[in-house]
Amino acid sequence: MELKKFRADDDSVLLFGTYWEHHTGNTGLYWYIKCLGATLTVTNMKTVLRKGLLSKYTTEVWHRDVRNVQIQQSFFQRMFGVGRIMISSAGQGGIEIDFVGVPNPSRVKEMIDTHRNS
Repeated sequence: MELKKFRADDDSVLLFGTYWEHHTGNTGLYWYIKCLGATLTVTNMKTVLRKGLLSKYTTEVWHRDVRNVQIQQSFFQRMFGVGRIMISSAGQGGIEIDFVGVPNPSRVKEMIDTHRNS
C-alpha cells in the first residue's frame, strides 16, 4: 500500500501565516497551530483528512468514489507553493475534504487521479 502524508511545511506556513496575519488580523501563530493539527494522507485506496490537536476530526474518501478534485491557489499561495484542495464524491452533495495549506496541491491531485483511474 502506497502511503503519502502531506503537511504544510514550516517555511511555507510561517511565510503564509505572516501574510495571513497582516491581511486578516488573525495571528500567524493561529494559522501555524491550525496547520500543525492537520494531515492529508493519500494511499492507493483512499484519501484521509485528519484535523485537530486536542479534539479530532477525520473524514475519508475512497478513490473509486471520487467525482471531483478542485484546487484553489491565490497569487500569494502560488508564491509560497501551497494551496487548497477540495475533494467530492458520488455519495455526497458537497465537498467532503477541504484542506488549506497543502504543499504542491497539483501533485496531490495527480496522485489522486492516478489512483482513481487504476
